[in-house]
Amino acid sequence: MNEFDYIVVGAGAAGCVMAQRLVESGHTVALIDSGGDYNSNYRVRTPSEFGTLWGDVVYHPPYDPPWNEWSFPSVSGDEPKVYDYVRGACIGGSANHHAMVAVRGRPEVYDTWAALTQDPSWRYENVKQYFEKIETTWLRLTKTEPELMELEVMRVLTEELGVSYRNDVLECPDAVGFWNFMISRDSAERMSSSISLLDKSNPRLTVIPDHLVLRLLFQDTVCTGIEMAAGRTLYQANTEHASAPPPPYVTRQLRASREVLLCAGAINSPQLLLLSGIGDSAALETLGIATLVDNPQVGENVMDHPEMWNNYQLENIRHRWQVFFPLTFDSPTYGQYKTAQKGPVAVPFSSSGMDISVSDNHTLHIGFYTIPSNNFNTKEWFYDYDYKNKTYASFLIENTRPRSRGTIRLRSASPYDVPIINEELDTDDNAEAISTGVLYMRDVISRIPDWNAVEVYP
Repeated sequence: MNEFDYIVVGAGAAGCVMAQRLVESGHTVALIDSGGDYNSNYRVRTPSEFGTLWGDVVYHPPYDPPWNEWSFPSVSGDEPKVYDYVRGACIGGSANHHAMVAVRGRPEVYDTWAALTQDPSWRYENVKQYFEKIETTWLRLTKTEPELMELEVMRVLTEELGVSYRNDVLECPDAVGFWNFMISRDSAERMSSSISLLDKSNPRLTVIPDHLVLRLLFQDTVCTGIEMAAGRTLYQANTEHASAPPPPYVTRQLRASREVLLCAGAINSPQLLLLSGIGDSAALETLGIATLVDNPQVGENVMDHPEMWNNYQLENIRHRWQVFFPLTFDSPTYGQYKTAQKGPVAVPFSSSGMDISVSDNHTLHIGFYTIPSNNFNTKEWFYDYDYKNKTYASFLIENTRPRSRGTIRLRSASPYDVPIINEELDTDDNAEAISTGVLYMRDVISRIPDWNAVEVYP
C-alpha cells in the first residue's frame, strides 16, 4: 500500500499520539520512523535501566552507531565546543530513554504561548484538562519514595534553608520548592505513547520502522507525500559521518490523500523542511536546493535547557545503587521487582528534586540522582566507575528559563548528513545561572558533615 489518508513522519511521543487518534477516527495512517521497535526490550521497560539507554539500545542494538547529535555552540573567539546531544531513534522516540519524570511546566509558559500566538486556547487554564486526561489514562503517574540520601538533603533544605516541601508538584502554581517526582510508570514499567497508547494491531495503522524520510513531496505548495529510504542507521548523527556518502538504498514514495504530519522532533523537522525547499532562499540556493517557500524562520529560535552535573563522592551512607551488584535476572533485587513491582529496580535513579528562583530572570531545576555522571557521556561512566566500593550523589542543575536562542542549519543537501546545531547555550547568562546552582548545592552539602563529601565534578 502506497497511499494513506495521513502520513505521520516520526514515531516519537507526538507522532504516536497523532497516529493513534487518527486511526481511532477511522482514517488510514502510515507512521514512519528511522529507528527500530524496541518497546519490548527489558532495558526500555525497566525504570532503573534508563541510563544504559543513552548510548545503546534506544538508538539501535549494541555496537551499532548511536544516535547522538553533536552540537556546536559558537562562542566569539573560541573554537566550537562539541558535546553529545542524546536523542532517541526508535518507535517511541526520546520518551523511551528519558528518566520518566513527569512535569506540566509553569502556567506562565502556556500563557506566554497564548499571547505570542494570539490563541487563548494555549492558556494553562485551557490546556490543563488535557494533562489531567493523559495522567489518568494512558500515561498514569505515580509518586516516587525518597531514599535515605534524599531525606537528609530534604532536612537541610526545609529546616536550614527554608525551602518548602510541595506535596503535589503538578499543581504548584509557582513550582518553587522541593518534592518527590511523579514518574510515568504502570506496574513498575515505563509508560510512553508507543508502549501505552499506540495500537499496532489496528488494521488502519501501518507502522514503518527503519526508514529514513528523505524529503517531502509537493504539488505546487501542497504537501502530498514523502520519499523515504529503507535501512537501519541510515542517519548518522555524528560529524565523523557527515561527509561520508551512503551506499545506494532502496527508496519509495508514499502518498497522503489528506495530510502529511511532520512529527520528527526539534532537529529533524526543520531539517526535513529545509531539505524540501522550505526555508531561507539564499541559504538553500547556496546548497543547490530549489526554494519552494522562502521562510527565513525555519530552523530559527531553537530553545533548550542548559544542564550540568554537580557530582560528589560520599562516605557513611548507603543508597539504592549499591544493592544492584550483582544485578542478574535471578538476583533478589530483580526478583522483588518482578514479583512485587517495587524496590530499587522499579525507580529511575532520581526520586526527588526542587526548583529554586535565583533571580528575576532565572529559575533552576535541580534533580537529585544516586549515580555519578560526566555530563551525558553515559555509556562511558556506566561501565568505568567503581560502584561497589563507593557511593555517589549527583545533582543535575538545569536552567528552566533560558533566554538563549539557537539555530538548525543544513550541512549539505544530503538527507543523510547531520545538520549543524547551534543552540547558543554557552552564554554568560546561562553560565551565571548554572554556576549559581553549583554554589547553592555546595552550600547544601556542606551542611551534612556526616557524609564527608568530596566534590568530583565540576
